[in-house]
Amino acid sequence: MLLALFFTFVSLVGHPFLYGADNNVFHIPIIQRAYDWPQFRDDAFYQSLTAYTSGVWFLVALFGERAAEPDVFAALHAIVRFLTFWSLLSMLAAFGLRPLHRTLAVAIFTGSALAYDYTGVGGQDLLLTSLSHTSLAWPLLFASLTLLARGRMAWAIGLNGLVFATNAFVAIWNGVALLLATLAHARLSNPRIGLAAFARSWAIGLLLALVLAAPVLFWILQNTTMAEPAFDYAGFLRSYWPYHFFIDASSRRDILILAATILMGAVALAQLGEPRRLLAATFVGYLLVFGFGVVLPWLSSSHTLLNLHLLRADGFLQLIALVASACVFAREILGPAPVLRRLTALAGAACLIIGGKLVVLALSALLVCGLWDRAPARLRSMFGFGAPSLRPAFVLALAGLLLVGQAAVQRRQAQQDPWLETLAVQRNLADWLRSHTPREALILSIPSARPLPAIELSELQLLSQRRLWVDWKRGAAVMWRPDYHAEWRARMDEVAALKTSAEKTAYACAHGADYLIETREDLARDPAVGRVIFTNQRYSVIDLGGVCSPAATGRS
Repeated sequence: MLLALFFTFVSLVGHPFLYGADNNVFHIPIIQRAYDWPQFRDDAFYQSLTAYTSGVWFLVALFGERAAEPDVFAALHAIVRFLTFWSLLSMLAAFGLRPLHRTLAVAIFTGSALAYDYTGVGGQDLLLTSLSHTSLAWPLLFASLTLLARGRMAWAIGLNGLVFATNAFVAIWNGVALLLATLAHARLSNPRIGLAAFARSWAIGLLLALVLAAPVLFWILQNTTMAEPAFDYAGFLRSYWPYHFFIDASSRRDILILAATILMGAVALAQLGEPRRLLAATFVGYLLVFGFGVVLPWLSSSHTLLNLHLLRADGFLQLIALVASACVFAREILGPAPVLRRLTALAGAACLIIGGKLVVLALSALLVCGLWDRAPARLRSMFGFGAPSLRPAFVLALAGLLLVGQAAVQRRQAQQDPWLETLAVQRNLADWLRSHTPREALILSIPSARPLPAIELSELQLLSQRRLWVDWKRGAAVMWRPDYHAEWRARMDEVAALKTSAEKTAYACAHGADYLIETREDLARDPAVGRVIFTNQRYSVIDLGGVCSPAATGRS
């Protein structure tokens, strides 16, 4: 437990918690029950959140609106991160790794860039800086494999019911992986186990899973329609966020890095030995899920199937590949291998920590370690000079790895500074709106032209507690409420067509907006029609009071 606390501390120091960002725009309003607030009773986006399919946030909401405060979210985030490391250490112990080996393996995992943020192809969230219900999938997966390794097959299957309650489509992916893992377990623990005994364990496990998942399953059945939408759903996904669903939306570079990561995982798992077949079977299960996700858009346009987000299974492939590779490198570094082999493993671990294209070098290091014993005797005699075990130097090795990890983290944070700065400026704007505008105010925001311009103000409604006319992020509600598509698509297209300040003002007035938000650079080119009442580093707020008249809008 102390080790788990230590790795949690290191992880959170390197990747500080961030409140209210990204998908928190869906989670926090559920806890606050903001859909019942007077200013949002006519807001179709917030009203759609009553159909959100994760039970986590509705459970947290039972503790009251205070549970949505930043300090509570930070505490929950730390608890989830601790459970992740604790369950990972428990899984490696169940797999038979010795204490020093599993400690070093988790140290490599903790420092690795591959463990954090989002995957490059499917966009699956890994260990994020913000609190997400998907984050619970990691400790639950590690706990399931721990139970399975200890011979508790029914409990391992039943735990997937909790996964369903937190994230339904992840539980479906897990079902495929667990089927292969339980088959591997049955073959390992008792090759003569009969079909009846295997089926009995699955029946008990499914019954337990059904009990745990029942409230959320009932909620989904009550609030989700299986009927196909009247619009081109696949076209909507491509225009909104294609990376979860279509492999051709990913760059060639990201696909090649993922391929190298999968191959790295396969090579590492082949070197882990017999007791780790459970992890290999689980890896193959997620690979099948991901492979089906690749071909699915060519086989079906069903919104139910597309909503399974199958490409996001690449996150599970990436983490398993990372865990397996870290275990191999830890064994090589601490074992009695020749010095060159140990140095190769140490270089491979450093490549894991830095991540990105260096995954290819980590794969190369694994291949060297794996093929070392098959190399010609003359070659091994040239480079295979021995050295005493590195166990006495374990602390120094761990400290060095963590220092390299921190350097990589600082580099990644420097790359994210522009986004963090934009978010800080947006929060400044939101604070002003919450303090200086009526609660029932309607706001039209006009982001500047960028590759994904509408992401820029996607957290503003959450942070300001004022109703926005439209933003990009809320388009996700179409996935659980397809009937929201008509409103969201129409508003996004209409706002995108507005070019001049006069057009923006007329549109805002025609739809009852009280305030207009523009960027300072846009106003420098085309001055506001109304009165600018607030300006910060990036945004300006225009008061439309007294401007929205027939003369201003062109209405008679």
